[in-house]
Amino acid sequence: MSGRRTLLVIASALVAALGTALVWLYVQGADARAQSAAQASVDLRPVQVLSTDADAGTAGSSLKTVTSRVPPDLASGALAPGQVPVGRLVNGAVTGTILRQTMLTTNAVSEVAKGKQAASITIAAPQRVPALLKKGDDVAVYSYGAGDPTPRLELDHATVRDVGPDPKAAVGAAGTGAAGAGGVPPEIVTFEGPPAQMIKILAITTQGRTAAILINGEGAQPVG
Repeated sequence: MSGRRTLLVIASALVAALGTALVWLYVQGADARAQSAAQASVDLRPVQVLSTDADAGTAGSSLKTVTSRVPPDLASGALAPGQVPVGRLVNGAVTGTILRQTMLTTNAVSEVAKGKQAASITIAAPQRVPALLKKGDDVAVYSYGAGDPTPRLELDHATVRDVGPDPKAAVGAAGTGAAGAGGVPPEIVTFEGPPAQMIKILAITTQGRTAAILINGEGAQPVG
């Protein structure tokens, strides 16, 4: 009986020792995990990230950002919180993008093709073809005046960049006011081309002449 009691005492001591060892190992692991998490937190760097999508050409000072913390390799070249981005976005960027100065340029950002300019004139019915005229059309631009009703060819080929209603034109009574004939509001037509062409477009207005547009079909050779 005494031998059995001795075995029980020994077994209890071993269980207690094992429990103590397990507790010690858990504590050591928890300390290591805490140190690792603390180290990772220390290594994270604060950066600016976009809080909304932004289009190309958006001014850096207008960008909406929030502060986020990222690993050092992702923070390389990123703007720190409070640092004002200079210039305009070269390309569009989406929400969550880390903001870097290399994403912006101080050069003018324009959608007009290199070496070209864009100019707009207001054209009222019936001098336009609203049902057909659209962006990308190749057109011939004519002009005429009150004392010179014969159409004069200004440009045989010009590219339409955009067509839209004149926001300042109110639809009035037929043939009166800004609406023009039949109460149809004028359209603003924007052209894109070499500077010499755009000067001719602007001259139509400055000379007090009325512009008229003819759409060129394939192979059309305007006359005038």
